[in-house]
Amino acid sequence: MVDTKESEVQAETQVWSQRLGSQIGEEQAAAQIEKDAAAYRAEAEKAQKEADAAAAKAAAAEADAQAAVERAVVNDFKDKMK
Repeated sequence: MVDTKESEVQAETQVWSQRLGSQIGEEQAAAQIEKDAAAYRAEAEKAQKEADAAAAKAAAAEADAQAAVERAVVNDFKDKMK
C-alpha cells in the first residue's frame, strides 16, 4: 500500500515536472522545483519542531498530572491516619 502511494506521488511529481518544463523551460523548471522543495523542507522542519514541542508539553503535563495524583493519594492516606 505504501509503495503504491509512493509510486503515485512519484508519477504525479514527474508529470508536474514535465508540464512545468514545457511551460517555462527545463532550466527554469529545475530551479523552481529546487526552490519549492527547499520551502517544503523548511515548512516540514518547522512543523516537526512544533510537533516535538507539543509532545514535550504533553509529556510534562502528564508528569504533572501523575505527580498530582500521587500527592493526592499521600494526602488522603495522611488524613486517614489522623
